[in-house]
Amino acid sequence: MSKVTKKRRVFVGFVFLLIVVTVVFLSVSAGKTRVRQEKNIPKIDVSLNGVSLNDINEGDKNTKYYDNYLVVYDGEEKNEYSGLEIKGRGNASWEMEKKSYRIKLNNKVDLLGLGKRKKWGLISNWLDDSFLRNDLGHYLGDILVDDYPTRGEFVELEIDNRNLGLYYLIDLMSIDKKSVDLRDSMGVLAEINNAYCENDDVWEKSAIFRDCIVIKDVVEEENADLALDSFVNNYNEFEKAVLMGNYKGVLELVDVESWARYYLLSEFTSNPDAYITSWYLYKDGESDVIHAGLGWDFDAAFGNRSWGGWPEGFYSPTEMMARLKFSFNETKEPELDGGDCYYDMKNKEDLVSPTMCYLVDMPEFRELVSNIYRDELMGRRDEVLNYVKDKADYIREAALRDDEIWGGDFDEEVKYLSWWVEERFNYFDEIYVFGGLRFQVEATEI
Repeated sequence: MSKVTKKRRVFVGFVFLLIVVTVVFLSVSAGKTRVRQEKNIPKIDVSLNGVSLNDINEGDKNTKYYDNYLVVYDGEEKNEYSGLEIKGRGNASWEMEKKSYRIKLNNKVDLLGLGKRKKWGLISNWLDDSFLRNDLGHYLGDILVDDYPTRGEFVELEIDNRNLGLYYLIDLMSIDKKSVDLRDSMGVLAEINNAYCENDDVWEKSAIFRDCIVIKDVVEEENADLALDSFVNNYNEFEKAVLMGNYKGVLELVDVESWARYYLLSEFTSNPDAYITSWYLYKDGESDVIHAGLGWDFDAAFGNRSWGGWPEGFYSPTEMMARLKFSFNETKEPELDGGDCYYDMKNKEDLVSPTMCYLVDMPEFRELVSNIYRDELMGRRDEVLNYVKDKADYIREAALRDDEIWGGDFDEEVKYLSWWVEERFNYFDEIYVFGGLRFQVEATEI
């Protein structure tokens, strides 16, 4: 046998072995995924110390209760943590019957494979009979952005032996390597929170649009006031640039692609909180531009029929964003007086920030949004719908138990959500691809 033949056989054997190893690895990985889907939903058990659940629910959401005890059951695995801090969470949602909570551990802990954190949110999804909207929003965010900063896991929650039903455990957005990785001593994570501005400790309103900019986290606490001033100064310059249609100036002040991705996610999910609250922005020091973090509060999005005052059924961005004062379809008449981007500089009554409205008047920005949709979201309809189906199957038993406690119609809402998402893809394929992204916007001058 020739040396060439021997070498060829060795090479073929190596390739065959590599294929076998790859197949086994993929099979094991798929098996792990299936096990995760087939096993019981994790359970969280909180034992309170010196306070009752009624005391927490009936008190101020910002009151912190210390030295409680947490147990996390994940299959056969059980982890226990002492020294737990618990408080209420949410603004409008805190007034609802099924409450959400924020918990804080003494040290950073990896709960349910979500990464190491101290602070966690337990979201009730009271408005969402499908329980899936927050998780689906995160899934779409993960499609649009690598290492999407917020993740979650479904859990069943008990507090002092009281079964509270199905919750969504999330890692709260903060400055760290796994969430928003800022390094500069003046690095700051901020939120546009026009709906509940005075509820936060450190905030300032922008000069032109009077957007409420709230400091959520800073790299160095002692720099909080300076970091806020620096951030707001840059934001004020950005407002001037968008108001005057100065796209070149916008490019110098913000990470435009991150704003386009936030806009696309907000529009595709039809999120009524977009451009009002829960809109995170960040800046890593004086020399950095302002980045838009993707939204994460989606319980009222995806055509949620439980959201009071919102039209039932599938509605277009045009109908939803009438208050934002622009229209996708140039044949549709503006629904508000004074032009689609009309803004009263002296008497702001709208909670919606006009910055995005003026930004989408710029053809360069519209083209960027369309390109991102076509390249990264278009054509993934079946994948997204299958994700909804698989997640619904995974949580169904727990969701039905929650329905018995709090009321609701899980299966009917999942059907509606699936229909809505499919119709959303149909609409966006027409507007963003075939019809071209169209706006009718009239800008005002300073």
